[in-house]
Amino acid sequence: MTTFRGIAIPSAGTGGGGSSSSRLVQVVNTTITTSTTITATTPLDDTIPQTSETGAIMSCSITPTSATNKLKITVMFNGSVQGGNGNLVVGIWQDANTGATAVVSQRIQDQIMVNTPFVYYMTAGTISATTFTVRGGTEGGLTLTVNGRAGARIMGGATVSSITIEEILV
Repeated sequence: MTTFRGIAIPSAGTGGGGSSSSRLVQVVNTTITTSTTITATTPLDDTIPQTSETGAIMSCSITPTSATNKLKITVMFNGSVQGGNGNLVVGIWQDANTGATAVVSQRIQDQIMVNTPFVYYMTAGTISATTFTVRGGTEGGLTLTVNGRAGARIMGGATVSSITIEEILV
């Protein structure tokens, strides 16, 4: 592993697909502290979640410097469900694609705030600006509250959710 500005980047032979000269090219981030609710129903089945089954939470854009570079996308989601225990679904969508690029699901209890982090790696594939949108929903039509509980913020607006995109030279 190589460490650059406190970020570990896999080197050749470590399974990370990088080379010994891997380095961080750029970092972009969107952080939100606002609270919002989403009532989208996202089936927990063997289909790729669609934009029509989720609600937008936040977006972040990056213009990669090389199409062969890697993008490391880190999502930190804070939220809760109301209306019963259920599955929270959070994922990322790229540009106008209607199907999710990557998703995670977590079973949570009614009115209990959770942190749902995940990381996704991909090849940039472009040198044009590309936007990643974090979207969420619940199985069974429960209400999802972003950065809060029961449809309202908690902790005085200091609760955060974020998406960070790192471009890594390979």
